[in-house]
Amino acid sequence: MIKTKGLILLGVLLTGLNSCEEVLERSLVDKTVVLQAPVNNGVPADSAVSFYWEELEGATEYQLQVVAPRFDSLIKVVADTPVTGQLLVLELDRGVYQWRVRAKNNSTVSNYSEAWNLTIQ
Repeated sequence: MIKTKGLILLGVLLTGLNSCEEVLERSLVDKTVVLQAPVNNGVPADSAVSFYWEELEGATEYQLQVVAPRFDSLIKVVADTPVTGQLLVLELDRGVYQWRVRAKNNSTVSNYSEAWNLTIQ
């Protein structure tokens, strides 16, 4: 009987640990990614553009969107891609673009960052 009680108790403890792991994942709701580069309204010297943003605690990946010319007057989606880490390099044609990023984990997503503009000449 003691072994049975121990197994039941162990089962309760393991179930409790699984629940705690779910609770410990950081919520990204109401959080926003901070963009770093290319700077807003920037004109990169090269068509290979390095998109970079600050790490958001609790994120396991990010969603980068790049559109032409703007999100509110969309003509073309250039990229809408998941990224592991805080850097992605894209080759862009000449033109005007906007870009933004949001963070993701297994249970939540953050708000999209402010959309930043860039021009490739």
